[in-house]
Amino acid sequence: MAEKVAAIADAQRRGVVTDRFTAGEILAFTLVLANMWQLRDEDYLDLVPAERHRAAVVEAVHRLSAP
Repeated sequence: MAEKVAAIADAQRRGVVTDRFTAGEILAFTLVLANMWQLRDEDYLDLVPAERHRAAVVEAVHRLSAP
């Protein structure tokens, strides 16, 4: 995980990733978003059609990390 945090921190220094959150926070948010579809609770799974899961996560992470 330290390598990923370091890569995000480097991207923040270069201005391609926001610095509103720490590098660790961005990684944590990204991992939670990516893994949320692993929940087997139908209340969550029914909120977004399965074919939109990946696209929804990609868009959310993009918006979360945009400078």
